[in-house]
Amino acid sequence: MVGSSRGYIEVRSLGHGCFGTATLVRNRHRRLCAMKVVDISSLDEVQKNYSMNEATVLSSLLHPYIVRFHESFIESGKLAIVMDYAEGGDLHQRVAGAREAQRSLPESQVLRWFTQAMLGLKYLHGRHIIHRDLKSQNLLLAKRDFLKIGDFGVAVTTHGRGTFHDDKMVGTPYYLSPEVCTETLYSHGSDIWAMGCVLYEMVTLHVPFEASSLPVLVRKIVHGHTPVLPESISPELRRLGSELLCHDHSKRPSSADVAQRPLIQEQIRRLLQDEKVRRAEEAACALPQAAAAALPLVPCTSTLVRLQQEPWTGIAQRSLDRTASGSHLRPPRRDQTHRTADTHSLLQRSGSAVVLPCAGAIPFGCTRLPSGL
Repeated sequence: MVGSSRGYIEVRSLGHGCFGTATLVRNRHRRLCAMKVVDISSLDEVQKNYSMNEATVLSSLLHPYIVRFHESFIESGKLAIVMDYAEGGDLHQRVAGAREAQRSLPESQVLRWFTQAMLGLKYLHGRHIIHRDLKSQNLLLAKRDFLKIGDFGVAVTTHGRGTFHDDKMVGTPYYLSPEVCTETLYSHGSDIWAMGCVLYEMVTLHVPFEASSLPVLVRKIVHGHTPVLPESISPELRRLGSELLCHDHSKRPSSADVAQRPLIQEQIRRLLQDEKVRRAEEAACALPQAAAAALPLVPCTSTLVRLQQEPWTGIAQRSLDRTASGSHLRPPRRDQTHRTADTHSLLQRSGSAVVLPCAGAIPFGCTRLPSGL
C-alpha cells in the first residue's frame, strides 16, 4: 500500500471517489489516521493543481475545528495526504440518522456544532481562504463530537482581494450561493451561504433547496423563495438563519460578525467551560502517573508538570473577548512547551466538488442529483 515504507499500516477502507480513496491507517506510533490517496498521474493539469493545493492549504492550518494535517508525500505517482481520523463520522451521517429515526436534533447540539464550524470558518477567512465546498459531508466529527472542517480540495486563497472569479463552477449544487450560480463569483459570503444551508439542514433534516435536476435547482437558488427556519426554534437562531441565506452576498454577516452574536457567544463560553473541565480531568489522571513514573528515577528538581494541550482554548477565547519521490509537507512545527504557555497566556488575557467530485457532488452538465439528502 502507499505509505507502507513510511510505517503506515492499512486498517480498513473509509471510502472512494472518482479520483482517489480514503483509508484508515495506523502510523508508526500506532495512532489511527486518515490517508487520502489521489492518483495524480492520471489527472489533467487543473485537477492535479487542485490536489496539490489541498495539501498546501491544509499544511498551513492549525485550529481545533479544522482537521489536523500530519504530512503529505508523493509515491509511485500518487499523492497521499495524512490527517487526523474523525472517528465520529460526519454531520451528514448524523442528520441522516436523525431523519431515519424521525427525531430532530436538539437545538443545543445544533448550536454547538454550528458555533464550532463558524469558529473554524472565521479562522479560514482571517487567513483569506475560501473553502468553496462547505457541506454537512465535509464537517467531520471527532472525539466528544467536536466538529472539524475537512476537505480543502477546491479551497482558494484570495490574498486579500475579497472575491474570486473562477472559469469553472466549483462546489456541491445543494450548497451553492446565487452569485456562484450566476457569475461563478466566490467570496467569504459564498461560504456563509453554505453554512446557512448547513444550519437549515441540521434544524429541518433536509437541505433548503431541492430539485430533480440541476437547472431546476439553480433556478430555485437564484430566483426562488428562501425558506425560513421553523418557529419551533429560538427567534435569534431563526433570524440568523435568514441572514445567512440572504441573496445579496454583500449583506450577509461575516464569520466574525456571527461569532459576536449573543447566542454564539454563549456557546463559546460553554465550550471554554467544557475545556476547563476536560483539562482538570486530564490533570487528575496525569499527576498520579507522573508521580509513579518518577519513583525509580533520580529525585525531581521541579514540581512543574507539563501536560500536552491543544492550542485551541485561546483561539475560542479571543473570539469571545472581542465582544465581551517528490514533494513532502509537514504541519507547522511548534515547540510543545511554548505552545502550552501560549495557550495558557491567551486564556489568562481573556476573561463535492465539481472539479474533484466527492460524496454528494456532481459535475455540472449532469441532469440527475444525488439522492439521500
